Amino acid sequence: MVVIIINSVTFPDSSKDKVKFISKRIISFGALLGFYDEIIEKLNSLIKRENIDLKEKIDLLELELAHCKARLYGSIKFALRNNISKKLIKDWYYDFEDNDQL
Repeated sequence: MVVIIINSVTFPDSSKDKVKFISKRIISFGALLGFYDEIIEKLNSLIKRENIDLKEKIDLLELELAHCKARLYGSIKFALRNNISKKLIKDWYYDFEDNDQL
């Protein structure tokens, strides 16, 4: 039996386990990405409307957004390398783009 370790998570090397593991990551990071985008957009709107300085907060959120994107794209890359279909990935993350440059 082969065992795979990813980010300190260990599970047997079976297709079912891989799909279960990676689907949770793609769904979660996809949802977080949408959350960060929405929050940043609302804060930018608030800055314009109320003329307040939230640059430091937005910078921190944009850093979190970049981290989230990296984790999401890494998870998608893992899924593709393990022969998980692009259609299934698209079901988990509707903004998935089939772009080899990402």
